Amino acid sequence: MADPRVDSLVSRITENPPVKSHQFDAFITIPNRTQYDINTAFSQPVVSFTTGTRSVLTKEYAYYGVKRKIPYKRSYGDLSITFKLDEAGEIQEVIEDWMNLLINPVTDLITPFKFLSTASITLQERKFNNQEQNTGGMPSYKFFEAFPVEILPIEFSNETKNSTVNYTVLFAYKDYEFDKI
Repeated sequence: MADPRVDSLVSRITENPPVKSHQFDAFITIPNRTQYDINTAFSQPVVSFTTGTRSVLTKEYAYYGVKRKIPYKRSYGDLSITFKLDEAGEIQEVIEDWMNLLINPVTDLITPFKFLSTASITLQERKFNNQEQNTGGMPSYKFFEAFPVEILPIEFSNETKNSTVNYTVLFAYKDYEFDKI
């Protein structure tokens, strides 16, 4: 004899299944290691990412009387992307080389910013079975003039077996756009 409470619970779960977490891939276009005007691009699965804060900077202004805050500029925080570190350390090598393009590791001098406009990061949701999910579109974020500013420490541990090692990088960027494809 079936319990009506269990049947009700099963029917609710069947009608409204748990939401699957989104899986994103990063498509990163950066300057080539030898020439600034030729781009290299690669795709990498993302463990997680956090978009930077988006805010409006204000100034106090008063023509007469009470001061008011008026907006004058957009401001963005840093983009954080966590990758899985592979055995060969390929993503680590690419990011390290990219940072060496920005600041010469021998002279500690900044290189010209003319190549930064070519650097972009697109984070796009991965399609499952070549079908769009029921969300009404696939979210996509595109970050313009992005470059790495900090590599967070990598934690290696002998305590946990069969675990993955994550590699988190903070990126600065000029602007971003959100789109549902």
